[in-house]
Amino acid sequence: MNLYEASNFDLEEAAQDWRDARFADYLNQIDHEPDTKIFDEKSSMVDIVWEMSMERKVSFCASWQVYPQIYSVTDVIVDRLEWGSDEDRLAIAQCFGSAMYNQEKGVKSVEIAQAVDMHIWVSSFFKILQKNVPTYLRVSE
Repeated sequence: MNLYEASNFDLEEAAQDWRDARFADYLNQIDHEPDTKIFDEKSSMVDIVWEMSMERKVSFCASWQVYPQIYSVTDVIVDRLEWGSDEDRLAIAQCFGSAMYNQEKGVKSVEIAQAVDMHIWVSSFFKILQKNVPTYLRVSE
């Protein structure tokens, strides 16, 4: 297009075509997949545990719920404090006590926390969520 001979209408139309092409290129580059995977009662326990270990949180939305809820490692630890065995409670208390008093600059609390089998804790937490067991029907171990 010769700019000297083009009318204002032609220039505006060419500019709009250029903007539309740029916008279409931009939309083609956008990743439309969500970063967060939402699990439900039919999800594989291995996938849930893997997501929890990688992201430290899991979005869970069972079919009887309207909105997904985000569960974090803290929720699992609180569950173990309330419903876990005496060994689980002792490990959590030791880890907290060691971190609170900064024994050996936190090395002791890291060792205690890593000695706990978090995979079992996470899987038991989500098995109960998948079964939709109300808290008043749960029995402590």
